[in-house]
Amino acid sequence: MDKDNPEKALEFWKKAIEKDPYLTASYLNIGNFYLINGDYANSMIYLKKLVSFNPDMASASASLGTVYERQNKIEDAVIEYNKALKIDPGNLEERYNLANIYGRLKNPLALEHFKMLVRDHPDYGPGHYGLGVSYLIFRPDRIDMVREHLETAQKLGYAVPEELLKKVR
Repeated sequence: MDKDNPEKALEFWKKAIEKDPYLTASYLNIGNFYLINGDYANSMIYLKKLVSFNPDMASASASLGTVYERQNKIEDAVIEYNKALKIDPGNLEERYNLANIYGRLKNPLALEHFKMLVRDHPDYGPGHYGLGVSYLIFRPDRIDMVREHLETAQKLGYAVPEELLKKVR
């Protein structure tokens, strides 16, 4: 990709698809280009096309999940993130995205997904923060776990609000 001229890169990827309509990398690049630039309709066109002929590509489902999430189509985002995780269960970004969605929905699955995230990525500060907050919401009787994960997140460099730490100490 030409970082100095993203439109030129977009043109390159589109020409590559004209030559080979099953060139997965170009579909993904175009879909992500539109996603990054907030053109969700065009992003969805390329990502859905990619998923249609390559349903086992985790990054395509993950990007499509992000498109849906940004459009506030939460149920569709959950479906796509789950597809991505079924293909690649250890994917940090999709596990985090899914856990956050469940947290925003006040769904206790947030706690389970943050637990999996921290188990698979113990040095990921945002995961510990999310797990600590999830314990606070879903298991307030486990203030010890809230404290442990918020303090771990802070030690890992994640900015935990001081007022939240004071509440649990």
